[in-house]
Amino acid sequence: MKRIIALFALLASITAHAADLKVQDLLVTVPDSILTLISPSGRQDLIDFYESDAQGWTTNRLGGQSRTLYFGDERLSVATSDAGTLDIVLLHLKGGGSLVGVIKSVAFDGYRDSRISFYTPLWKPVSVKSVIKLPEFDDFLEPSVLKNDSVKMLRNMSLIRFVSISPDPEVPGVLEFSYTSLAYLGPDADAYRHFFKPEPLRYVWSGRRFKKVR
Repeated sequence: MKRIIALFALLASITAHAADLKVQDLLVTVPDSILTLISPSGRQDLIDFYESDAQGWTTNRLGGQSRTLYFGDERLSVATSDAGTLDIVLLHLKGGGSLVGVIKSVAFDGYRDSRISFYTPLWKPVSVKSVIKLPEFDDFLEPSVLKNDSVKMLRNMSLIRFVSISPDPEVPGVLEFSYTSLAYLGPDADAYRHFFKPEPLRYVWSGRRFKKVR
């Protein structure tokens, strides 16, 4: 009962003091449907490690280890398992208020894949399309190869993208998208690597949407 009362108090505080919201507040209230592997007590352990400036890990619901990779006021990155990571980034809206970005990534057999979603601070879903136009396959290609016959074969592959957040704590609103589907081709991937732009696609938060800048 005390835990429930404390949770409701925190939710009320988040609503009333959105300007003072920090990412550790979100880690406490994130629904199990979003952060399945780490229990509420495990999340609190991660916060305690951060606040005491200590390195540590917590046992997840599958018996494995989860640990904090990065923890700041406006973003955090957690290794939820040996293969998975979860990033939460707090984005400030022009005119006041906040938006929460969540990136779930998995690394498996040589490739990394990410899924991105957005929420209000009270964890109500926000349409991804209203926040960012996700890159398509051709966005990753060098313009000179767009009409190459070999590109048709690559287009038939699943579009797998890895999303990373700027490591600079002063600019948390920068996302970089990397094309990772080539890993499916194994040794043949090198033959097509020059088709793709050498740098990840970069998107910057404007206060309303993410805008592509590279």
